[in-house]
Amino acid sequence: MRAGAANTVSSGNSNDPAQVLRSAKPKGSQGPEARSLIGMTVKQLRREIGFLPSVAANLIGLAYIAAAQGRRDQALAMVEEAGAIAVANAAHAIKRQVEQARASV
Repeated sequence: MRAGAANTVSSGNSNDPAQVLRSAKPKGSQGPEARSLIGMTVKQLRREIGFLPSVAANLIGLAYIAAAQGRRDQALAMVEEAGAIAVANAAHAIKRQVEQARASV
């Protein structure tokens, strides 16, 4: 963890997605709950942090979950959104992940 990150992440705010993810029990954070936690993280990143490459990476994760649940159209839409964010932010590693996700979902 980088210096200073602990202060940002452990704000103690119950709406802080990082705090929620840390406190989630592995068996209880599967399926819909995992999707909800990741989705909440995506929204939090968009609204408060503005680090869009992370948003794109989370969208890829959500796309894999959607594909595994048989929601291919939603998965592809998330992959396309992640791709647009990656291109707009010159996030080359994320662009590679988008291409992998396109081939997988």
